Amino acid sequence: MRQFRADVRIHRNRRGTMDLGEGAYALTMDEGLSLAPEGSARLPLLGLRALVRSGLILTIDGRRRSVKLRTAGWF
Repeated sequence: MRQFRADVRIHRNRRGTMDLGEGAYALTMDEGLSLAPEGSARLPLLGLRALVRSGLILTIDGRRRSVKLRTAGWF
């Protein structure tokens, strides 16, 4: 699969909406990103490599049906 150079930023949403909130976080993606041809196997929207290299923490709470993505410095 081909790799493409890209600058990717994650934006927060406004609580309880799908509208963009304040601020953004730039991901570290040294090797770029991959685009899969339509109809091929699905790739995750955000891969583990990007999470690890950017020092992000992903928490999935099945009981509460919530997902949190944060930097190590956030509490």
